[in-house]
Order: sequence, then C-alpha cells, then structure tokens
Amino acid sequence: MKIRVGWIVDNAGRFGRLSLLKMPWQGLSIVGRMRYEEVGLYLQRTNPLFEMVLFDWSYPLWSLWKKCDIVIVLKRFEDYVIDAVERLKKRGTKVIFDANVNYYEDWGNHRMPGTIPKPWQMENAKKMTSLADCVVADSTYLAEICRRYNKNIVWIPDPIDTEMYKPNPKKSASHGKLRLLWSGIEWKAYHLELIAPVLEKLKSSIELTMVFDKIEGAPRVDVIERLQKNIGARVVPFSEPKPFGRQRILFHKWMDQADVIISPKILDCAYEMGHTELKITQGMAAGLPALASPQQSYKEALRDNVGGWICSSPEEWEEHLTFFIKDPQRVTQIGKDARTRVLERYSIPVIAKIYEGIILQTLHAV
Repeated sequence: MKIRVGWIVDNAGRFGRLSLLKMPWQGLSIVGRMRYEEVGLYLQRTNPLFEMVLFDWSYPLWSLWKKCDIVIVLKRFEDYVIDAVERLKKRGTKVIFDANVNYYEDWGNHRMPGTIPKPWQMENAKKMTSLADCVVADSTYLAEICRRYNKNIVWIPDPIDTEMYKPNPKKSASHGKLRLLWSGIEWKAYHLELIAPVLEKLKSSIELTMVFDKIEGAPRVDVIERLQKNIGARVVPFSEPKPFGRQRILFHKWMDQADVIISPKILDCAYEMGHTELKITQGMAAGLPALASPQQSYKEALRDNVGGWICSSPEEWEEHLTFFIKDPQRVTQIGKDARTRVLERYSIPVIAKIYEGIILQTLHAV
C-alpha cells in the first residue's frame, strides 16, 4: 500500500492538485521549486512506496488533503492553515512543518522591505512549530530557534542539482584577472558595501559580475552603481516576466566565466542570520571556491576550510582574494574540493534520502 505524501506549497499555479511527475515546473513558486520539486521527483522515482501530490493552500481541497498519510507544509501559518492542520492531526494525519524563514525573531537593522515579521506572523509561526509532528529547518541557526517550541527538529538544507551546476571542462580562461561572481535579489546587493573598499583596492586584479533578480519598484541600491563606476562591475539580469510569474534564467552559464563565488553578508538582523547556504553551494557545485561572511549556514558549508574560506573582516576578505589572485592553481584545486563537499552534503540524492527518513520516522512515531 502506497504512502501518500502531500506537499503543501505556497503556490502550485492554477492547477490545484497535481502529481509531481506531471507538474509543469513553472507552476511552483521559486521557494517551492527550490525546497520541494527535485526532492519530491527523486523520491517518487526511487521509492515505490511513495505517492507524491502537490496542494496549493489557495484551493480549499479538504477532501483531497485528508486522504494523505502525511503532509509537509512549506512556510505557511495563516489562521486557516493552522485550522486545517489541527483538523488533519485530529484524524491521525502526520504533519511536517518546513519553517524556511526566521519568523521567530525581529531584532536588528532590517534594511530590506518586508523582512520584519509582523506580530501575528511571529505568534502563528510559533504555534505551527509547536503543533507539527516534526519541524524542518533549512539552517542550523533556524533549527536552534525552532527547538524552543518543538523537540522534533531536523536540519535539511536546500538541495543542489549537481547535474545542472557542475564544472565546465571547456571553461573560458580568466585573461589574468580573478573573476568574482555574486548573485541574489537586487535589494540584497547592499551587502556588497561590506567589501566595496577591498574590491576597489584590488580592482586592477579582479573582475566582478553581479547576477541578480531585478524587481520593478525595488529600492535603489547605491553600491551597485558605485561598483559599476569604480571597478567596472558587470550587471546581469537574473529573471524575466513569464506567464506563470517570474521565471529564473539559470545563471549557471555565468559560472563558466567566473573563478570564485562570493557572498558577503552584513549580519545585523535576525532575518539575515537565518538564511541558508544556497548562494555559495550552487557555485561550489560548479567548481568555484567560495568566500563568505560568517553566517552560520556558510560556516557549515565551508567547515574546516574545505571549498573556500569564511571572511570575518575586510582584512580577511583582502587576504583571501589576494591569495587567489597570486595562486590561480589553488583556485582550481579548492574548487574541486568545493564540488566534492556539495556532492557529499547538499546534492539532491543526499537531501532526498534525509527527507525520506524523516517522512518514514514521523509516520511511525508513537
């Protein structure tokens, strides 16, 4: 008898209930694709016990939800969602809550719009965390917070498609300069303020490409123009409008023209501390060494200085960038180590196996 697993997402497009094997990828939000799509597909392909189905909370399909043996809820905790989960639990359905974002704390300097959790969000996030049979946290920082409200916490990082993000044997030459790659939402480029003076100091030896999701109406980020003007930084759009929302242009092609992936972070608020390692692990999978700020998920990914370094000050950023500039052969070797680290800890088969164990463990818990 199959185990029916309901993946409850923030947006399954206009389709309501769909088998993952038949699911057009455009139907999922970016977060849904990132956290669930490949993992769900992998589990359905490799474990005949599982039947995977998607549900969109915007569709009141209670008759379908209640047919699941277990549901996995992605970052939703509105009152009606909590009510539905309580009803599911009363009938014996198991519930896993994927917390995904730090809605539990509001300390610090939140520079990005919409990143301060509202009081009702904080209250309901804690309520959902307490209610779930198991809670998935996408960073160890978030896992420790969630453990205050539920003892059954598991850290499951973002999966990386290591077939999509992989080294290119025909990678173009660097032409003598160290090529740096930064990616993210346009708003988040303000983090580059942290290392702008270092980049300007080393401008004769580096090239910077900023690949970001340019969102209409977003606040102006002065450091983007500063780096374009002062070091000739390149700006590349990350997405474009599509019928099902914002469709990503896969930026792994730009990795073929990069030597190092960078992710400086101004860690001055709860929102930034709870993030995942995704910004660097995609590049690491493509064989790029990583330099990153001491965010906890980055420290996990680069533990023991495998695949790159954590830079805790502008001086350390300059030190490690200078090391790579002077020794390009080491860039290649450290990039190979970075790829191995992702294969061992963040690849889709590895993450799917963790999810499989948690699903089965939660179903059989007394």
